[in-house]
Amino acid sequence: MQAIVTGATGMVGVAIVKKLIDNGDTVIAIVRPNSKNINRLPLSSKLKIIECELSKLSTLDNISGDVFFHIAWDGVYGERRDNPLVQKTNIDMTFSAIELAEKANCYRFVFAGSQAELGKQNKKIGCSNIPNPTMNYGYAKLFCNTVGKRYAQSLGLKFNSGRILSVYGENDTSTTLISSLVTKLTCGETMKISDCKHIWDYINVEDVASAFIAIGKNGVDGKVYPIGSGEEKPLKYYTEIVAKKIGNGKILYGEPVGENAINYLCADITELTTDTGFIPKISFEKGIDKLLNL
Repeated sequence: MQAIVTGATGMVGVAIVKKLIDNGDTVIAIVRPNSKNINRLPLSSKLKIIECELSKLSTLDNISGDVFFHIAWDGVYGERRDNPLVQKTNIDMTFSAIELAEKANCYRFVFAGSQAELGKQNKKIGCSNIPNPTMNYGYAKLFCNTVGKRYAQSLGLKFNSGRILSVYGENDTSTTLISSLVTKLTCGETMKISDCKHIWDYINVEDVASAFIAIGKNGVDGKVYPIGSGEEKPLKYYTEIVAKKIGNGKILYGEPVGENAINYLCADITELTTDTGFIPKISFEKGIDKLLNL
């Protein structure tokens, strides 16, 4: 398989590129010019890097592939998540990516969705939960997953989405719970967090990459697949594993999360496994060992 990957220097994009190359596939990685994270990508004869602003995808010529993985997205964290203009730009770039996929003779377009499309849920997230976004980031992802799907299919492309829940691992941003916890505890600091009694599902980024590739090869056209471990644990289960592994610093547990916060997040990966054969392989404990180089 020859894959085309946008967002190839981000956390999930890097993992997908590395996994594809390990599997013997060839990759065209589309990265922003002068990307500060270009050194995250492996040196390989199976990898071709193309520098291009995502707003200029339509200018690319003479590339071809089988599966197009659109992972790139701006405004994932902080105030930009709810900025309508930032998210509108993401929608425009996604439609340009769909057009490039058709131009490159790909047969499938795989989009990186998010649990933010669903908002607060009180049951496991499967392939058919009713969306209920609460911010423009979620609305924009949902728009690409619905109208974008119709557009891709009208161009003759198969369309799938991997709806990511909670991912951790190498190249994670510094502001997530696991990254912040690792940083502060390693420095011997105290980190104040909630009571961590809400139920959560963490999946290692390497397993996320495997899930996307499985979807790219075997996904049922039109399906949106949640990507998680499928295991639900109290959040404190995960934080205590991190604390035990590091053996330094201190966690100070506080009050419960607010009434409107997401306090239950878990994937039902039954259809993902049935359709694609994907099974998570990295336990949280093993994943933290890898992150800490233990």
